[in-house]
Amino acid sequence: MRGLFLGLTMCLGLIADAAAQIPATAPPYEIVKEAIDLEVAPSGQYWEERELTVRVLTSQGVEAMRQFSYSYTPGFQNMTVSRAFTTKKDGTRLDLPANRILYGAGQGSNNGYMADRTINGALPNVEIGDEVTIDTVFEQTVPWFPGVFAINFAMPRTIAVRDFRLALTAPAAGLNLALDIDGLEAGVTETGSGKVRKTWRFHSDAPVKGEADDTSEIDEVPHVNISTLSDYADAARLHAGLYADRAKPSPAIQALANQLTLGITDRRAQAKVLYDWVATHIKYVAIVLGAGGFTPNEAGDVLHNGFGDCKDHVMLLQALLAAKSIPSSAVLIRAGVNQFNLPKSVSPFLFDHLISYIPEFKLYLDSTAQYAPFGVLPFMDSGKEVLLVAAGRLDRTPTANNSKLQADTAITVHKDGSADGDTTVRAFGAGAVDLRAGFAALPADSEDDFFARALGAGSTGTIRKAAEDDLSDPYTVSLHYHIANFVALPGPGSIPSQIGYKPFSFTALVGATLPPKRSVTYACPSASAEEHVSLTLPPEVKIAALPPNRHIATVEADLSRTYSRLKSGAIHQDVVLHLNHPQATCTPAYYAKVHDDLVKMAGMLRAQIVFQ
Repeated sequence: MRGLFLGLTMCLGLIADAAAQIPATAPPYEIVKEAIDLEVAPSGQYWEERELTVRVLTSQGVEAMRQFSYSYTPGFQNMTVSRAFTTKKDGTRLDLPANRILYGAGQGSNNGYMADRTINGALPNVEIGDEVTIDTVFEQTVPWFPGVFAINFAMPRTIAVRDFRLALTAPAAGLNLALDIDGLEAGVTETGSGKVRKTWRFHSDAPVKGEADDTSEIDEVPHVNISTLSDYADAARLHAGLYADRAKPSPAIQALANQLTLGITDRRAQAKVLYDWVATHIKYVAIVLGAGGFTPNEAGDVLHNGFGDCKDHVMLLQALLAAKSIPSSAVLIRAGVNQFNLPKSVSPFLFDHLISYIPEFKLYLDSTAQYAPFGVLPFMDSGKEVLLVAAGRLDRTPTANNSKLQADTAITVHKDGSADGDTTVRAFGAGAVDLRAGFAALPADSEDDFFARALGAGSTGTIRKAAEDDLSDPYTVSLHYHIANFVALPGPGSIPSQIGYKPFSFTALVGATLPPKRSVTYACPSASAEEHVSLTLPPEVKIAALPPNRHIATVEADLSRTYSRLKSGAIHQDVVLHLNHPQATCTPAYYAKVHDDLVKMAGMLRAQIVFQ
């Protein structure tokens, strides 16, 4: 599906409820009118005319609506923008001339990837209060899967929709369409000339404010899901047909598998070394172009090229594993948004990513997550309902309950208020994935800039980190730094809870905003975080008060903070947080139960050391 509001691409380049991507602020725009007229043929070919008018409400809306971009795949699709214009608040209409709507080639088609065509345009003089109209005509000339049609429309929660209309024309016989409609008003069904025409309308004047980390489950919002498929096994068979013979072990792949596993007899250890090689040697390139969004390259070509998208990673890893007689399966997943459950209505186009599964070890793997250790999924893949292609059944990836971050710090404060510090960070599980990626992206010779941003102007330091291709747990980083203005001396004064450097925030983990209530399910990953700090002050500085030791436990969350005075005169601070959610999402009812305790935790984290 294309669409200004329902478009998101990741690896497979498919649909998403983009309303979930809107930040929890005032709506940037509202839909004045969206009229979609679909006609479907028994072959799966379809035509769509769409009229879209949007009213801009904020400066963010201006940025979003002043230009548009679409893509389509010649040979499979045709598309045109029939008209585009701005309607000013006084009624003046400013048309975008046809010669200013640019039809251009997409990315190149090297290495077997199909190039798309793009349509781009910049609308004239868009300001707050204006309306933007973009009308398009689209045709799926060759179905991605013969005889298959599936499309999803999810109404946004956070955007007012003044008038949404959908018309579907289909053959009266010869095309079995399963309709999943919820929250829309059905119109009159018309029959004639061997066709059936159905219509639906939707209207919402009361958008809800977006909530941090809220989910975008299609079945939980008003929606229209249309499909010719009866179950997810059908969707698995379609994708299996595209992957057939793509993961054969070529002689080069067999030789590489033998070389990498030389001397290793344990099958799990063999799988690990093969996964590690793909993750660290095959560059991930998110090329989501046309048929390339569905069909992988052959594993031998991926090995030769040295790069590929998610499907190519899966094919090469599957071939390497097969070379050692370890069966694996491709897994379709929706990773790009906070959608954890697949809708009841089946579509082969719901997924945006492909990962691997080894049944023998009951392990999910994502080699495109370059810094994910063997058997560890990044947060975006965790707790998601997925489709196992080989088995043709649904499953769920494990929640990221193995994530742990630990920071051990020693800080020495000098008479001038500056300080020197040493921190060792150890990261385990999913938490290590992001930390590896963050430090790998740190440019060479930029350490002083890093510390200035993290610890304040004038701060400098050095970083020692584990090798980027070492995917073993824990990932360890050691940092030595000088903080130019740690505390104002002489006192009296106070030392804030953020003592030295750590690559996480207890407050953010507990809850960055903690709204009074929640109305929808939200993502709540599990994690453990610990900080152990030794703070040495100049001898003439006297500690007037230490925060009291506290421990707050609530449902699925536990926070403790303790202080002690060492014989050396140093102050020792320990903060330990455990978030133990059995699932990757939490309900509004759960949030209501723990909200007050989370607020107390956030307050507890603001305690300070007072000195004279």
